[in-house]
Amino acid sequence: SATPSIIEKRRDIEPFDINAVQTLYSFGDSYTTQNLNLSTMAYACRNCTSAGGLNWVEYLADLHPMKYWNLAYNSAPISNAMVGQNSSAVADVTKQITSMFPQYFNSTNQQDPSTTLYTIWVGINDIDLTADWPDTKKLDKELMKQYRSLVEYLVTQHNARQFVLITVPPIDRSPMWQSKGSDAVEMIKKRVKGK
Repeated sequence: SATPSIIEKRRDIEPFDINAVQTLYSFGDSYTTQNLNLSTMAYACRNCTSAGGLNWVEYLADLHPMKYWNLAYNSAPISNAMVGQNSSAVADVTKQITSMFPQYFNSTNQQDPSTTLYTIWVGINDIDLTADWPDTKKLDKELMKQYRSLVEYLVTQHNARQFVLITVPPIDRSPMWQSKGSDAVEMIKKRVKGK
């Protein structure tokens, strides 16, 4: 019989403390965006979100006061090219992280890694945009590979150390998917779970 391995707690990593966070950088889609105007570096308004009111980023910053920069964009997938979306209309998460972030927050403005948090919430648009594709298993693996490379980019190029990575919620429960019937609901449920 196999004996479970015990992973020793790393002593060189401090436990995460949300109260120590002073700066937040967020990437993602409409669930995250606050419509940052990059020329003025100001948000359209506190309620200019897909929720029609405060979103989770604003709630987090209100609960734990911090300076935050939200580069998320409506309809963003991990990669426009990978899901066949017009790249000129939407700043995908790849562009947000590898182009927009270094352009507006270059290495001379790097924050202390122990007080900076990076968040990414993405995946819903990747699934919705490719739901009618005949086989998405290979695509999903490639999307996750790209997602991992984006996190590694932040770690290696921007010294990021603290992350919150939010997964796709059970979108099979949404009215849009419920209206498509039980086969569509089951397909989406399995895809979200990675099966």
